[in-house]
Amino acid sequence: LYDWMKAADTTTRVLSVSRKDRGAILPIGRAKADVYWYASNGLFTTSRYYRDTLPAWVNAFNARRGPQRLAGRTWTPLLAADRYAESDSNPLEAGGIDYVFPHPMPADSAAAARAVKDTPFMDSLTLAFVLAGVRTLGLGASNARTDLLAVSLSSTDAVGHKYGPDSKEVHDQVLRVDRYLGAFLDSLQAMRGAGRLIVALTADHGVAPY
Repeated sequence: LYDWMKAADTTTRVLSVSRKDRGAILPIGRAKADVYWYASNGLFTTSRYYRDTLPAWVNAFNARRGPQRLAGRTWTPLLAADRYAESDSNPLEAGGIDYVFPHPMPADSAAAARAVKDTPFMDSLTLAFVLAGVRTLGLGASNARTDLLAVSLSSTDAVGHKYGPDSKEVHDQVLRVDRYLGAFLDSLQAMRGAGRLIVALTADHGVAPY
């Protein structure tokens, strides 16, 4: 899609972000563009295929140490217990380790940065990074061009693999990503004005029940 858009208008801008490298790279094809993903060291990064150094706005976001600041935080259900029909006691989940709410994050900041990918917090961090990029790069700011924003939210994938699709954790993750997306789209609309966004929402695969 970006190749076609760029061929039609060379001023078209693009930003692609994901927790997973492949989730950020594949939607943009071979184009040399602003493509970023999350590394296990707690930083959003890219590869030298795209650029030799990270831009200042990416370094500034990383300097906020959002993943590391999650150390010691706990993932608890968003809603009251009677709002979840799922059992929270299946020892097949998470390999039988920490498979019941609440799920504490590691107290060590580096370990928390690695563990965040299996929690809803990762999607929140990803969308915060995307909004910082949209502001800095000016995506959607011009009436003379159409820009492309590609975002892959990967926490549902990670939570589904770890706890299974019938788990209380997946139920809570879907509730949270719904709210994250609502706030994100509201932010984009507030930034660029009503009626200026075209949104396509897709998914890649399901998860086999335990």
